[in-house]
Amino acid sequence: IGETSARNQPQDFAIARYLEDGSLDVLFDGDGRVTTDFFGESEQANDVLVDNNGQLVVIGSASNPATLYDFAIARYNSDGSLDTSFDSDGKVTTDFESDQDYAHAVLIDSQNRLIVAGDSEVGVGGNTSRIAIVRYNSDGSLDTSFGEGGKAIITFSTSAHNIDVRDMAFDPDGKLVVTGHTD
Repeated sequence: IGETSARNQPQDFAIARYLEDGSLDVLFDGDGRVTTDFFGESEQANDVLVDNNGQLVVIGSASNPATLYDFAIARYNSDGSLDTSFDSDGKVTTDFESDQDYAHAVLIDSQNRLIVAGDSEVGVGGNTSRIAIVRYNSDGSLDTSFGEGGKAIITFSTSAHNIDVRDMAFDPDGKLVVTGHTD
């Protein structure tokens, strides 16, 4: 996963699938590669997983002209096409009412719900960072039983800058553990 762009052009999600011998899998979108655009601006893919149905879920951030950067999630069928049962077009974005929301980690729970974590920066120049977590139902809608309306925000202090979520996992009791760093 990653992003692709021509020089000085917007970036898109970029995914490639390889065979065991290292060659591109041509059964994946005809040439082994897929790019996905959200708003015609810049996107960055940061994590990927295969869900319980064998579909690829890619998460990251998308530059939205109305809200700057939002969490961005795309779900693909095994052939590389977008899964239209996921929010009708295979793509979902979520804004945490801040200028810059960056998704970095994704998990799937036992009920096939996606949990995405990252950071959300507020204030002039992103002077306060918070951990942002969202849970989606399998159809791409927000799971409103999680946090407030499907979203949770964790603030360490009003002076925390550069909170960066790096990973998450379930502990043996099924509780969500999120890791990262802050300054």
